[in-house]
Amino acid sequence: MRAGGVQSLPTEICTGTADESDRCLVIAINTWNKWSNASENGFQISIDTDRDEQEDYYVFGLDAGLVFGVLNGIFVSLIFDADFNFVDAFFATAPNNGATMLLPVLASNLGLTEGGDSDFDYIAYSFDVYDEDGTGTLFQFDLMTTKNNPALGSQWARFDAFDHPISNGNFVPLGPGESVEMPLRVEKDGYRPLRGMKGWMIVTMEDASGQTDRGQDQADLILVGDLPN
Repeated sequence: MRAGGVQSLPTEICTGTADESDRCLVIAINTWNKWSNASENGFQISIDTDRDEQEDYYVFGLDAGLVFGVLNGIFVSLIFDADFNFVDAFFATAPNNGATMLLPVLASNLGLTEGGDSDFDYIAYSFDVYDEDGTGTLFQFDLMTTKNNPALGSQWARFDAFDHPISNGNFVPLGPGESVEMPLRVEKDGYRPLRGMKGWMIVTMEDASGQTDRGQDQADLILVGDLPN
C-alpha cells in the first residue's frame, strides 16, 4: 500500500437516497503496484469509534465470491462489527489493471451521528488472497503507517465523518488537458497532524496505472505544511 484516506459525501452517493442525518464515507486505498483484478488481494480497514485502539468495526475490500459464493471477481466493500456480525455491503470501485480502489461505508454503519460520536480512528492492512505459485505458500502482508514518527511505528489516523477539519469530498469534472484552481481549507482547532491528518489525497481513477511501479500516478498527495499563526 502507498496511501490511504477517507472522504465524506452526501448519503445518496452510497445509497441513491438522500438522508441529511447520515454520510457516505469513501475509503481510498492506493498501491505501489497495479493489479490485474483487485480480487487478487484483500484489504482490511480497522475502525475504532471510542479511541481505545481496539476494533469496533471492520471494512473489508474483498472478492464477493469469497464471501457470498457468487459474483466471483467482483470487488465489494463489506462492513462487520467487532464480533464479525455482518452490517452492510456495497459494490466497490476497483477497475481492472488499476492501482486505486474506493470502498464505501455509511457513517451510520459505524454508529456515527452528527452532534454525537462523529469521528473515528482507522488503520489499514493488505494481504494476498490468491497466491502466484498456486501452492499456498506465498503470503504477503502490509500495514499502513502514518509515517509521522517512524520510531512509534504504526499509528491510527483520525477522521470526522460530519465535520472534518481538512476540506474533502471535492469533485471537479475536467476535459483532457484542462485544469482548475480549487480552494482548500484547514481548521486549526480540530487539526491533528499526529493522527494521520496529513493533507489531501487527489484520486484520479482515469490516470494511467502504468507499469508495476507506477501505481502512484492515480493518487497525488498534497501535504498541509506549516499553518500560519
